[in-house]
Amino acid sequence: MVKKRYLFIILLLFLIGSSFLFGAIFAEYIAEPGINFVVAPGPYTSPTVLGTKIGTFRVTATEGDQIYSPVMLGDYPMPRGITVTGPMKSWSGGGYEPNSTQTFSLAMVSYHNGYGSAPTIQAYEGALRPVIGAGAYTIQANPYFIELYLVNIDDNDLNANKVVGYRPASFFQPGAVYTLPSSFSPWFGLALGKDATVGSWNVADAGGPIPNKGQQIPVNGSNDIPILTPGSFTDPGNTGSSGVIYGDSQDPGGGEPGTYFFAVNQYQAASNINLDYYLTRPYETLNVGSVDFSTTGDLRYNTYDIKIQPNPPVGNFLFSKSGATSFPYYVVTSKTYPSTHSQAVTIPLTNRGIDGQYQEWIEIGIRGLNYNNTVLTSGNYTSEIKVELIQQ
Repeated sequence: MVKKRYLFIILLLFLIGSSFLFGAIFAEYIAEPGINFVVAPGPYTSPTVLGTKIGTFRVTATEGDQIYSPVMLGDYPMPRGITVTGPMKSWSGGGYEPNSTQTFSLAMVSYHNGYGSAPTIQAYEGALRPVIGAGAYTIQANPYFIELYLVNIDDNDLNANKVVGYRPASFFQPGAVYTLPSSFSPWFGLALGKDATVGSWNVADAGGPIPNKGQQIPVNGSNDIPILTPGSFTDPGNTGSSGVIYGDSQDPGGGEPGTYFFAVNQYQAASNINLDYYLTRPYETLNVGSVDFSTTGDLRYNTYDIKIQPNPPVGNFLFSKSGATSFPYYVVTSKTYPSTHSQAVTIPLTNRGIDGQYQEWIEIGIRGLNYNNTVLTSGNYTSEIKVELIQQ
């Protein structure tokens, strides 16, 4: 069985010999490890809507910075309509016709006031697209989540019954495999406004962020990332194809479809630390983040691990500074305490509720900074910890 992975990166910023606080914005993207068409996915409410969640952007501002006017940047001018092919009805009383086509759209769902509040939605097209709208926006949520959905609706109303063309969800065949165009493999980046006065269409153009108005925010450490991976697709009979099942890919024979939640929370303490303090206290732990994971439905039958490793994922956990010698540290977790880890560690997820569903919360900390007594110079040292969820 192919292992399904998705990841977050915790970026640790250490400032030696100073208590100066500075702001920074980080973004992570998590691609869904198995996309399935379902009726009324995510925040959609109409039974006519068929679609799937593609992935989630998580944008975090540390103390001293603010998120403004997000704009999604594509690697090529993408059409508004995406053709999906497979068995469909042409009228409510008809049969399923093989190799029929239906236009879907890629929707950006913005939770800029936080999860639990009413989101907004925009269909993506072209080389770039404001996530919320044309105006200037100050994002209240931190972290800020943007979800991507592929749906058979081209409307900014989450409650709308207006479907592109004439095929509602009931015209698609449950259990069937639908394919996406082989050319549908976009890479996305993220740009933000410099301040609260910059309108979204002034943040960037086809060449990228506009100087003094927009800024590129690295996503998973890169300017852009693929929103789909080979593990995103769910056609069990054609590994590597762009097949998407309508229904539960975990149990095609019929079961209880499930969802899971995975988030890595970076603590503000990770963004600025007086390293002098921890160099003299090698047995004191600084907690820098945590992992939340839970499941519903038949996903409780799967086996999951998290892998915590350096980024790049080789060798020891290190802090580094340009022109200076790197120095090591240990990672500790609430799941493996009191063990310390100088290199990557894989941790099986085992905690479950009385209903058998996974309910994990694991805290990540660092300790033993510079345990090999490297000679240090003053300045900014940085380190990255990569956290992956692995479905066996």
